[in-house]
Amino acid sequence: MPRSNFSDETQAKAEREAARAEAPRLTPEAVDTADGPRTDLDWVPMSMVPLFATAAFEDLSDDQRRRYNHYYALQLSEEFLWLEHHAIVPPLEALLQRGDLPPPVRTLIETFVRDERSHSAAIERLLERARPDLYARRHDVLFRPPWRVRYLTAAMARMPTFLGEWSLFVGTLEEQTITIARLYRDAGDDVDPLFSHVHALHAQDEARHCQYDALIADGLVSNEDTLATGVGGAFLAALFRAYYDVEWGFAGPIRRLVIDFPELQPRSRELLAVAAQARHATYGERLLDPATAPITVRNAERFPVLGRAIRRLSRPLKYRNLFDGFGRRR
Repeated sequence: MPRSNFSDETQAKAEREAARAEAPRLTPEAVDTADGPRTDLDWVPMSMVPLFATAAFEDLSDDQRRRYNHYYALQLSEEFLWLEHHAIVPPLEALLQRGDLPPPVRTLIETFVRDERSHSAAIERLLERARPDLYARRHDVLFRPPWRVRYLTAAMARMPTFLGEWSLFVGTLEEQTITIARLYRDAGDDVDPLFSHVHALHAQDEARHCQYDALIADGLVSNEDTLATGVGGAFLAALFRAYYDVEWGFAGPIRRLVIDFPELQPRSRELLAVAAQARHATYGERLLDPATAPITVRNAERFPVLGRAIRRLSRPLKYRNLFDGFGRRR
C-alpha cells in the first residue's frame, strides 16, 4: 500500500491551519436554539427542486408544491448526512490509522473529523425537528444512492492512499455547500429561517474544510507515480460519473408526495419522467465555472486529474473507463 508523502511545506501549512481552527459553527445546539422550521414557508429555494419551472410543476396545487419542496429539502439534508457518514469521515479515519501520518496532518484530520461529527449530529436534529414522524428511528428515508456509488465510496476508505484522489472529490462536494448557502441567502424571506441558518453555518465550516482537502491532496496525490495516477484518475472519473449520474437522486421526494396526495398516483410516472429530464444539465460546466466553483477550478489547475475527471461528465457514456460501468442500469 502506498505511503503518504507530505512535504515539509505542506506540514507547515497543516500546522498553521490546525492552530487557527475554530470550534464548528454547525452544532446541535445551534439547531436547538433556533425557532422553526415553519411549515408555511419553503425549506429550500424553489429553484433547486428538479420539477421547478416545468409544466408538471405548475399543474400541482400550492399545497403539493410546498410539500414537494419540503421533501426535497429533507432529502438534501439526508444527502449531507450520507456524505459525512460514507464519503468523508471513513477515509479520514482510515488515514488516522496509519503510522506514517505526520503529527501536524494528524491534528488537522482529527479537527476535520470532529467538525463532521458535529455536522451530522446537527443535521439529524434538524430532520427530527422538521418531521419527527419520519425521522424518529432513521435518517435515510429519501436519499438512497445506488450501489455503484456506495461501492466506490467504500473503496475510498479501504484504500485511502492508493486512491488518494478521493480528497479532490470531497473538496468539490464541500465547495457546493457554499453555493447552496448563497442560494438560501438570495432567497431571503421566501425560505424558512432555520433551514437557511443551518446551511449558512454549514458553509462557513466547509469553507475551512476545502483548505483541509487541498492539503490532504498535496500528500496523497502530488507525489504519486504514473501507475497510481492512472488508476486514481480512472477511479476519480468513475466516482464523479456515478455520483452525478442524472438517472438517480430525484425520485424520493416525488414518491413521498404521491403517498401524501393519493390523487397524484395516476401522474407518478409522469412526474418522475419530467424530473429526470429536467436534471439533464451539463454538470461539468457548473463544476468548473469560476463564478460558482472557484476552489474547484483552482484545484483542477493544480491537480489536472481533477479537471479531466469532471470533464468526462459531459462525454457520452460509451467512453467508459475500467470503473465506469459498475452497477449502472442500461
